[in-house]
Amino acid sequence: MAQFNSWLSFHKQKWKLQKKIREHNSTSKVSAFGSTAPTRKQGGARTMDKFVRQGQQSILRSIWQVIQVVPLGTPGTFRLWVSIDGNIQQLRVTVPRIFYVNCRTPKEREQGELWRKTSKLLPRSAPLLNLYEYTVPEDVFQQHAGEISTELAGPDVEGVYETNVPPLFRILVQLGCACAVQPEHARYRGSSR
Repeated sequence: MAQFNSWLSFHKQKWKLQKKIREHNSTSKVSAFGSTAPTRKQGGARTMDKFVRQGQQSILRSIWQVIQVVPLGTPGTFRLWVSIDGNIQQLRVTVPRIFYVNCRTPKEREQGELWRKTSKLLPRSAPLLNLYEYTVPEDVFQQHAGEISTELAGPDVEGVYETNVPPLFRILVQLGCACAVQPEHARYRGSSR
């Protein structure tokens, strides 16, 4: 028993000394370059930042398994429930109204704020004259539906396509049951800070 008591007292002193050394090392110290060495809190913040960044990269590079698409109150806005690497994530997605207008005469420019010139196969073998793809926010499309349809009924317009495709259908067709972020968008998002 005497050996145990001496062993225990020795180790208690050793543990106190180790605790003092740990406390001393965890406080901020000035390095040779005048900057402050990281404390435990700062190191934890860096670790958390790294953890968040790795999570973002994982989301951008993984396959998303779509579980549910729920329309929200704003037209064209959806809540997307997806499984990413086994974790359930909730994302908010905005889907614009996309439709095509085949005009008899070309526009002065190749691209505008809401439209761009494109080339597609038209239904019923309709001739491709000057096809423009319009991408309009859904709420704007609904607010100005009358004005848009009046403009599209002009004599210069040969045909209008996909105006009745609802955003829910478009998101389901675009995403399917599994999807991923396009690599060029993942690189852009990953490089921004």
